[in-house]
Amino acid sequence: MRNDTDHTHFDDIKELKIYALELDTSGDHDVFRRLLVYLSTQKCRRAQSHSCVVKQKGFPYHKLDEVLRVAFPQDERDGAEGPRYDLLRDHPESLDHYLGLMSELGPRNTPHRFTQREQRLAYLLNAYTAGFLALIRDACPIESVDQPYWFGGIFWRVSLRVGGEDVSLNDIASEINSLMLGDQRAFLALHKGYQSDLPMRRRAWTPEEVREGFNELEAQILAPPFVQREGDTLKLNVIFKWYQHYFQPHPKGYLKVRRPELVKGIKNIVFMEADRSLQGRCHL
Repeated sequence: MRNDTDHTHFDDIKELKIYALELDTSGDHDVFRRLLVYLSTQKCRRAQSHSCVVKQKGFPYHKLDEVLRVAFPQDERDGAEGPRYDLLRDHPESLDHYLGLMSELGPRNTPHRFTQREQRLAYLLNAYTAGFLALIRDACPIESVDQPYWFGGIFWRVSLRVGGEDVSLNDIASEINSLMLGDQRAFLALHKGYQSDLPMRRRAWTPEEVREGFNELEAQILAPPFVQREGDTLKLNVIFKWYQHYFQPHPKGYLKVRRPELVKGIKNIVFMEADRSLQGRCHL
């Protein structure tokens, strides 16, 4: 006969639930009620049993800020240099902890945590950032994102554990694009690590800041040095070329809507040369 006041001897949460139902059927309603409270507030002893995890709402998006504080030290946060991958390698705890969180929790395997579009977007944008930082950190020392794998393989050949699934950075980017319904600003948030790229965002994405964050990125890409006018020629950052098919019918049409003064009187549009060297420090 089991001791009704001690529930810790149950190794499996399903066994405990069945026992609770048996108590209710037998008429021991008091113990049954206490077991229901236990089941709703505690975790199973066996952490690997996914069925015993209490369903909580939300996700600790701010945990990525701890990673970014390592990648961008306070005395360098206002500088133009990119992430300090060397520091992420020397102090891996915060990034590894975040990778652990995103490996177990995600919109697909814990949908109750991500009931709003902005929550899913913030999660995926942070997952992309954390995944990118981890892949480059682990590949150091390198001088370009193209160095570890040919043809940009770091974005499609390497898998990350996200929400219980193995996915690539390109897979995450595809989900973000679907949620953004083709909005060009989604690609501005997908840092590729090149010198020609926009600087990596230095704070975590949160559901409340998604719209504001995209507006900030768009303001950056529509200002020097990413857009430069010389007489009747407009020079555009290579990002506009990378994602040219999303700026339909042409980047000029996109700019005409967003910044009409930039294209007024323009006869020629050219793309700047791509600098594919790594943005950031990646030595040992």
